[in-house]
Amino acid sequence: MSGLAEYAGADLVVKLRDRYENPSTTGFVLDSNDACTLVFQFAAFRPDGYAIFRTPDLVSAEPNENWTRMLHGEGFHGSTSLNPFVPIESIKKAIFTLYTCHQNVSLDCDGSEDAEESGYHIGRITSTHYRTLEFLFFDSNGNWFDTPYEIPYQSITRIQFRTPYIETFSKYLKKCPLDA
Repeated sequence: MSGLAEYAGADLVVKLRDRYENPSTTGFVLDSNDACTLVFQFAAFRPDGYAIFRTPDLVSAEPNENWTRMLHGEGFHGSTSLNPFVPIESIKKAIFTLYTCHQNVSLDCDGSEDAEESGYHIGRITSTHYRTLEFLFFDSNGNWFDTPYEIPYQSITRIQFRTPYIETFSKYLKKCPLDA
């Protein structure tokens, strides 16, 4: 979807929908270009971390004046939101930056034909390659998988980081086997 750049850095809450019929994302668009869009997202009027979408996957962007008014009233503004300084020239560049931070992330791979890479992945990027990354997953019991698996960059439709879900889960995980 083109035209998202007009919302980048604006102090306006926007509801975004993707072509995979996932629930909409509401938040401030911090940056956008033809490749990716970075959003400071909200859920139930509370900050819900950051999301990077592939811009061509976004099918609608609806400014929401009522949410803007309410979030401003709660002290949140797009112009003063902490920008995480993750480059969004491509999914690959964003992934590499998050990899160097050694933080846990979630990746959505919607519409992928490969069953192993399709769906939701939560864990840590363990290495990056020319066409793929290696990812170490943790399950809902806080157990890390034994070995990383590959995910092609082209299959990643959304990256989330610094979300309350990821941050809270990460505090109570067993030690990542790669941090030994």
